[in-house]
Amino acid sequence: MTIWRFWRRIRWRGKSWRGENSSLDLLAGSRSKSSFIAECLERRILQIEEEKLKNLMVEGYQNTKTESLAFAQEFEPIDLEGWNEY
Repeated sequence: MTIWRFWRRIRWRGKSWRGENSSLDLLAGSRSKSSFIAECLERRILQIEEEKLKNLMVEGYQNTKTESLAFAQEFEPIDLEGWNEY
């Protein structure tokens, strides 16, 4: 769950993230609020970086798809040399 979804969910329930016995206090547990928020932000940043990397990889694979197919077709006769017909 992203920090923004968490924040919206707290606001939607009509609870404040400030004050005693708030949802933030309950979720943070024995840790301080600031360390809990820092951990949430760190996780979200890692998630965003992973999404960006995945998108770059997908884009790269799509860009090299035709080149790879052409390369495979070029060597197909050589690859099949010496193989028995089934």
